[in-house]
Amino acid sequence: MDIVDPQPLATLTVNDPSLMTVILKEVTISLGIDVLARAIESYVSINATPVTDALALGAINWFLII
Repeated sequence: MDIVDPQPLATLTVNDPSLMTVILKEVTISLGIDVLARAIESYVSINATPVTDALALGAINWFLII
């Protein structure tokens, strides 16, 4: 069971791909691997739902396209 407190959750995120061009290549690669690992983890979770499966598969397919 998860215990979730809404206080630490972000209310706004900035997702600008051009920011990836100014950080180290190794950091960008690490972030990509982390996103892929979390998508796979979400897909194989015993708590997965059809919605989380669809989102996870979308993220995994994005990596396969690249």
